[in-house]
Amino acid sequence: MIEKIQRKFARWLYKKKYGYYPYLYPSLYVSGMVGLDTLKLRRAMQLITYYLAIIRNRIESSTILGRVGLLAPGRLGWDMEGTVAPRRRPRLLWRPPARTRCGAHAPTTRAIRLIGDMLADDYETDLFADSFGQLCNKSLLFLTSIFDILLKLCFYVFIFLYNLVKFVFWIFEFSGKSGHFLEFLNIYIFFNN
Repeated sequence: MIEKIQRKFARWLYKKKYGYYPYLYPSLYVSGMVGLDTLKLRRAMQLITYYLAIIRNRIESSTILGRVGLLAPGRLGWDMEGTVAPRRRPRLLWRPPARTRCGAHAPTTRAIRLIGDMLADDYETDLFADSFGQLCNKSLLFLTSIFDILLKLCFYVFIFLYNLVKFVFWIFEFSGKSGHFLEFLNIYIFFNN
């Protein structure tokens, strides 16, 4: 319900900013064009910040901290023959196993996955040496980069669909049935708003 209100507000703001109502534009594209963070991004940022505060002992929650496990990579001995150092940075956080779909999307599992992906994406980030503000800024940059990729994908899908509609209109124009297509398009736009 709140997402629907945010999408309507983003469309209204887009109309005020650019002068026309974005009928066929995807909601993620419209939100990005007016500079409005989606609620999904805000929730993910809040979740990461909360779990980082628990891991850094700024918030005391022993039950959640008990679910967050750390993985310590094994050291390779110099005298061991035939051993090779790992090519990838090992995961720092242990992901709890989930037997159900609900358990796989639980807040703890989601937060551990997002923090682990953030640490794997940026080798400069240290969970315990960086300050809490730096970790929050890096997590915001990580999440916005993910959502920027989704925004670009929505834009390219929109361009593709727009060109497809132009092509279909061109076909109807040559077949002499353009009036029927315009009626269909107006009815489609009316019912999807």
